Amino acid sequence: MSVPLRGEVLEVDLGIVEPDGTPLPPKPWLIVSPNPRNRGLGTFLAVRITTTGKHAELPTVVALPDGEVVHGWVRCDSLETIYPEDLTGRRWGALSREAMRDVGAGLAAALGLDENTLTWSVGRSE
Repeated sequence: MSVPLRGEVLEVDLGIVEPDGTPLPPKPWLIVSPNPRNRGLGTFLAVRITTTGKHAELPTVVALPDGEVVHGWVRCDSLETIYPEDLTGRRWGALSREAMRDVGAGLAAALGLDENTLTWSVGRSE
């Protein structure tokens, strides 16, 4: 599998098991770490995408508009380090620049940063 790129939505299996022993199914996650980091470190920072709008009123939860590669809400307050062995191989594609701008604002809110000082570069040329 090629190195995941910022803005891509990938299926991730974190190996989480419910208290009753039932494994949680793989979920879609959005890669948010810069491409040079992804290539250099071999791990990826990602945020969870959920199909429920729970807590959608929070600035850290970003609704994905119609036309994106997945439908749902990006939980910018659910940031994880993803390892290559966590990836199932399923790729949905990349979010639009507009959606990634919104995710950038959500991440800024989650991390307590001033979103006006942040810029996001999205694309495969990094």
